[in-house]
Amino acid sequence: MSGGPATANIKIALIFAALLIAGSTLYYTHTIVQKLQDRERQIVQLYANTLEYIANSEDNTDLTFLLENIIQPIDFEVILSDANDEVDFTGASNFRNVKFDSTASNEKLKSYFADKLTGMDEINTPILVKHVMGNDTLVLNKIHFGESTLVTQLKYFPYVQMLIAFLFVLTAYIGFSQIKRSEQSNIWVGMAKETAHQFGTPLTSLMGWIELLKINYADPDKVLDTAEEINNDVQKLSRITNRFSKIGSRAELKKREPV
Repeated sequence: MSGGPATANIKIALIFAALLIAGSTLYYTHTIVQKLQDRERQIVQLYANTLEYIANSEDNTDLTFLLENIIQPIDFEVILSDANDEVDFTGASNFRNVKFDSTASNEKLKSYFADKLTGMDEINTPILVKHVMGNDTLVLNKIHFGESTLVTQLKYFPYVQMLIAFLFVLTAYIGFSQIKRSEQSNIWVGMAKETAHQFGTPLTSLMGWIELLKINYADPDKVLDTAEEINNDVQKLSRITNRFSKIGSRAELKKREPV
C-alpha cells in the first residue's frame, strides 16, 4: 500500500528534474544579469572616458550634449567623487538617481554619502577618471555606481520563482497524500465489506447445520450427513482465510525450465 521501488524511482526522478530546472534557471538568470552589469559598466566607462577626454584635451570643444546623452539613459545610482572619495553634494551633476534629504546638515550628508559609496563599491569597483601629465598619471575623480532595479529584480527572481514552485509542489504533494490516504481508506473499507460477505455465507450455513444437529441428534445417519456439510463449510472458511492472509505478501517466484 505504501508503494514499491517504482514509486521511489519516480520520486527520485522528479527531485532530480526539479533540481535540474532550478539550476538551469539560476544559470540562465545569472548570465542575463552578468550581461546587464557589463552593459551598465560600459556606460559608466564611457562616461569616465568622456571626463578624461575633457580633462586631457587642450581645445574647448563643447561636450555638454555628449555628456547629457551618456548620463540620460543611466537608471542606476551614480556618484562622482574626488580621488579621496569626497563628494561635493552641492553639485547636482555629481550624482544621479541618488535620493537624499537636501535639508539635512552637512555632517549628516557627508556621513550618508560615505556609507553610500561604501555600499556601491561593494557591488561594483569604482572607475577612475585620470589626467595624464607626461609620464605621470593623476587620478582626478572616481565614478561610483550601483546596479539598476532590473538587475536587482533579476537576481532575486529565480529564488521567488523557486519558492512559488516549492509551495505549489508542497500543496500538490499534500493534496496527493490526502487523496492517497482516502483511497487507501476506501480500499480497506471495501476489503472489510468483502471479508464480511465472504465469511457471512458459510457462517450462515453453519448456523443452519447446527440447528439440524439439534433436531436430528438421535439419527446417526443425518448427523453424519450434517457433519459432512459442516466440514465442507469449514474448509471453505479455511480457503477464504488463506486467501485473505496472502494480501500484501510477496509473490513466491519459482524457476521453471523452458519448454
